[in-house]
Amino acid sequence: MLGDESYSGASSYFKLVEAAKDIFGYKYIQPVHQGRAAEKVLVPLFVEQGKYAISNMHFDTTRAHVELTGAKAIDCVVPEALDTVAYAPFKGNMDIERMEKLINEFGVENVGVIIMTVTNNTAGGQPVSMENMRETYKVAQKYKIPVLIDAARYAENAYFIKTREEGYEDKTIKEIVKEMFSYGDMLTMSSKKDAIVNMGGLIGVRDDEELYNNVKARTISFEGFVSYGGLAGRDLEALSVGLYEGIDFDYLKYRIGQMEYIANRLDEAGIAYQSPVGGHAVFYRC
Repeated sequence: MLGDESYSGASSYFKLVEAAKDIFGYKYIQPVHQGRAAEKVLVPLFVEQGKYAISNMHFDTTRAHVELTGAKAIDCVVPEALDTVAYAPFKGNMDIERMEKLINEFGVENVGVIIMTVTNNTAGGQPVSMENMRETYKVAQKYKIPVLIDAARYAENAYFIKTREEGYEDKTIKEIVKEMFSYGDMLTMSSKKDAIVNMGGLIGVRDDEELYNNVKARTISFEGFVSYGGLAGRDLEALSVGLYEGIDFDYLKYRIGQMEYIANRLDEAGIAYQSPVGGHAVFYRC
């Protein structure tokens, strides 16, 4: 009911931008209508024919937008992710040693972007540890390769860091999120997940004004004017609220508790699944 439907300069747009800056710590924020729209705008700025994108695991639309440019999408998840029965707290992690080998094998000039997907949806909603995000970013900086964080399940990932990673048990979800995104240069987000909205997406750029200007130009071509990015004012308003609601610890505990409940029932029935349970679903083989 509070959504400002002005075509340009809607108050709901500015409210959203300030909320996203506060949570992610990035200087530039661009709304779009969905996560795949964010990928369509951003990904072609970094990859093209003959280039590579390396990820812990690409989500399907991310892979598509990489490959539509003629580039190749390479998954580089830790081996533990492939053993669905064995327990490992962070099966979504990047295999950093293999990633560095691939960079040298392909040639630094041919690796356009490193994509960190949190949580790792394709691996079964498995989280990425803070240590892994930090070390991945160190390697990326060493080779001057930009890091894109696919942030669709960023709040769930922060919850798992808080509950599974030593040293983070006393930190708030918001504090953990801020550190997570310090290990990236930009983000894409499907906001329909952890921001609890019907429609919406985000692009975030840490501090690169030239990149942000390119993002704005492509947003106008594909999504609409920069102050609405394909969204109604009520969607902008809802997203500005949902970003905060989605990082509430009690809400996340309730949400992930649903998955744990289902996993416990599967244990009782003797049905194997990707263990431990992911944040938003229980993945098992039919």
